Amino acid sequence: MSSEHDQATPPAVHRRLATGDLEALAGFITDDCIYITTTDADPGRRFQGREAVLEGFAEMLPEPGDGTCFGEVFVDGSRGCVEWWVGGEGTTAPCMRGCDVFRFRADLIARKDAFRKVEAH
Repeated sequence: MSSEHDQATPPAVHRRLATGDLEALAGFITDDCIYITTTDADPGRRFQGREAVLEGFAEMLPEPGDGTCFGEVFVDGSRGCVEWWVGGEGTTAPCMRGCDVFRFRADLIARKDAFRKVEAH
C-alpha cells in the first residue's frame, strides 16, 4: 500500500469515521464490501455492498465528545487491525475496548469486522 492519503489504510479509514466523512469512505470500499458489527449483547449485524456498508458506518459513527479513542494500527499485506476504546477511566460508563479487523483487495476495504469487550470499573 502506498500513501494513506489515497489508500484505505486503517488510520485513514478511522480518521474519516471519527469525522463522519462518509463521502471519503465511499471511495475506500469495494462494491461487494462486507461489514460486520458488534452491538450490545446481540449478535453483530452484517452489511453487504457499498451502500449498505455506508449505512452501517453511519449507524456506528462515534458521537461527538463520546470519548472514542483510536490506538495502535497493524497492517500486514492485505490485512489490517486498529484498536479503539470508549469510556472508562474518568467517566461513569464502563470501558468498551475493541478492534476492527480489515481485509483489503486492490488497496480497498473488502471486509471490516468489529470485535469488542466491556470491562467493569
